[in-house]
Amino acid sequence: MYKKERFILKAASYISTRWEFSIVYQTSQFLNDIDEVKKAVDEEMEDYYELIGVRKIALKQKLSRFIDLSGRLRFQKRWAQTPRVPETSVLGHMLIVALFSYFYSKKIGACKTRLENNFFCALFHDLPEALTRDIITPVKYSVNGMDDIIGDIEIQKIEEDILPLIPEHIRNEFSYLLGLYGNGEKNEFLNKIYQKNIKVVDTLNTYNEDKFNVIDGVALKACDKLAAYIEASLSLAHGVKSRELISGKKQIMESMSKNKNIGGVDFYALVMEIEGYLNPPQGSHGT
Repeated sequence: MYKKERFILKAASYISTRWEFSIVYQTSQFLNDIDEVKKAVDEEMEDYYELIGVRKIALKQKLSRFIDLSGRLRFQKRWAQTPRVPETSVLGHMLIVALFSYFYSKKIGACKTRLENNFFCALFHDLPEALTRDIITPVKYSVNGMDDIIGDIEIQKIEEDILPLIPEHIRNEFSYLLGLYGNGEKNEFLNKIYQKNIKVVDTLNTYNEDKFNVIDGVALKACDKLAAYIEASLSLAHGVKSRELISGKKQIMESMSKNKNIGGVDFYALVMEIEGYLNPPQGSHGT
């Protein structure tokens, strides 16, 4: 079953391994058999040449540069300058938000395109940070207009350094997933539909069809907050505390409590369930 899909997944796993090995190789050339390992890794590429994406990566074309750009997020830590256990990379955070968006979409019975849009919008929502680096929320909003300036820089970086690397036939779709809309505006966390033009809407109740290309931006923001809440809560539960983690967790809980139900899902109830698991009442035992 799903022979083609399994082949693509195997190729993706190999490409990731090859990318990681290219990093390891730089510091391991003193090892006697490292060149033999490198040869074996490089030769395996040929097994996947029937996939055009693999051929483009092998030729180090634009797609390869896009992967390298995304890979930078593997080394960027969330909650910059704030010690945490366990540490979270921006790349890992993006995946967690994408998984939450998938479960949200399944919960509300989203159509196929809506589910895909939500997943990929969440998966790439912090991609510009590969160029701008992670800027913690208190800094973004500490000075009036700072968030607007950062937003303008992100738009510039997307248009100049990211979109040119994307195949032309999906460039418009990808810019939509990155949150670009209107005339030079960006916000991936707005409810939007996309037919001939992108339109921001208040409610999506009547748009659950593939033709509307829905993105549940408001719900994706809740998924992003839920991921941040878990990141802070896990570190606090491990005993690694800081003022930023404590205040960040408090702000997220307060925000969730004011807007509990989003698109038919009670995110605040999820927060409280996780809170009970990480901090069970004294005398009880978590399961």
